[in-house]
Amino acid sequence: MRALVAYIEWLSRDGIKGKAYKGWGLVKLAALTGDSVAGKATYAAQCAACHGADGAGVPPVLPALWGPNSYNDGAGMNKQAKMAAFVIHNMPQNHPGTLTPQQACDVAAFIHSKPRPKFNQVYKSY
Repeated sequence: MRALVAYIEWLSRDGIKGKAYKGWGLVKLAALTGDSVAGKATYAAQCAACHGADGAGVPPVLPALWGPNSYNDGAGMNKQAKMAAFVIHNMPQNHPGTLTPQQACDVAAFIHSKPRPKFNQVYKSY
C-alpha cells in the first residue's frame, strides 16, 4: 500500500493541490439530445483532422472512434452523455472547451451512429 501511495504521489508531483489537472475530467452537462447529422458536420470541421474522416485515429496517440480498432460497446465512452462531457472538456485537443454543449452532444451522437466492436466478456469458472 505504501508503494502505491508513493507512486500516486510521484505521479502528482507537478500538480497544483486542490486544482484539477488540465485536460482531465468530465463536466456536468444538461440533458441534451444529440443530432447525428449536425454531429457529422462538426466532426468533419473539428475532429477529422486528428481522428480521421474514417474515425480510425492514429493509435496509440489518437484513438479510433469507430470501427474494428475502436472501444467496444461495453466501454464507458459508449455512453453518449459521458462522451459529450469528455468532448466538451477535452476536445478538440488543440482548442479544448471551444465546442458548445449541443455540438459535443451532436458529435457524440454521430460517433455512436457508427459501428464498433461488441463487448465479449468471457467468464471462467475455477
